Amino acid sequence: MKSKSKSISISIVAMFLLSFLFFSFVNTNSVFAKVYSFGITSDGGQYTSNLTFLKKSFLELNTKDLILVGDSAPRDNESTRATLEEIWGQFMNDFNFTAAVVGNHNKGYQREMDFFKMPGDYYSVRPINDLLVIGLNSDERNNQRVTEEINFLQNQLANASEKMIIIIFHNPPANVAPNHNWTEKKEFVTKVVALLKRYKGKISAVIAGHVHIATFVDIDGIPLFISPSPVQPRDARYFDSYDNQLKMQVTNKWVYKNQRNRYWLKLDVNTDDNSMKFDYINIDNRNNADCTILISSDANSRIAGKSYSLQNNCSKSSL
Repeated sequence: MKSKSKSISISIVAMFLLSFLFFSFVNTNSVFAKVYSFGITSDGGQYTSNLTFLKKSFLELNTKDLILVGDSAPRDNESTRATLEEIWGQFMNDFNFTAAVVGNHNKGYQREMDFFKMPGDYYSVRPINDLLVIGLNSDERNNQRVTEEINFLQNQLANASEKMIIIIFHNPPANVAPNHNWTEKKEFVTKVVALLKRYKGKISAVIAGHVHIATFVDIDGIPLFISPSPVQPRDARYFDSYDNQLKMQVTNKWVYKNQRNRYWLKLDVNTDDNSMKFDYINIDNRNNADCTILISSDANSRIAGKSYSLQNNCSKSSL
């Protein structure tokens, strides 16, 4: 009798546990939130084939889906430097290239498109539900091609139903560092900025590279993340300015202190509440996050320019 009662008790407990696990699995508001991580880097292909330190940092933080924001290959006149295969070949087995865009250092768009399996030099991908990543070619010099690219971006933004949209391209759409000016790509930037303003309520974040610094910038209330170079960091500074040509307020919210340290940008996407967390990872400081920025998916917050919040670790330095 005792054995039978014990058996019934075990069965009841087992059924309860199975019901709980099933409920947790199907319920999108479960306590088991699903978080997807992406490693973002830029300007890693110009100077060295030894990115082992970057690979090690990605793996230590369990980040295997990568987003490359341009200049992943050497310039076309840099024949003595490492090849695309030498630089990124070591990542092929352990990592997934979620998205990649070309930069101004390349040996032809097609070569990078083939290597990273890009659908084109501009395109969109949906790596997870409710996340749209739009990759653009800011290096395009043909004005007709720029117009076609901008039309593609407008169509994507106008018809997108995703709650999170990230736009990536190499050249920043504003002056964010002393060593480069947005007018280097005037046709592209002028037209892109007009669309960023128009669809502000849909855009979670813009990510660019090119200037080799780690900084977070507010452009008319739109979060702009500058992905740092892991191999050649450069000097940066804080500034607030109104760009009369773009009719846009540009404000640096955070700039890295340790300007000779190596950094990358980590993105965590929470699919329960469609929120995002960006961390500027300092490789040379035991992979600590030097600045964390949270991004809300609320459209009204985006329109008001209040979709992001800097956390306490984003301390300002006197530069």
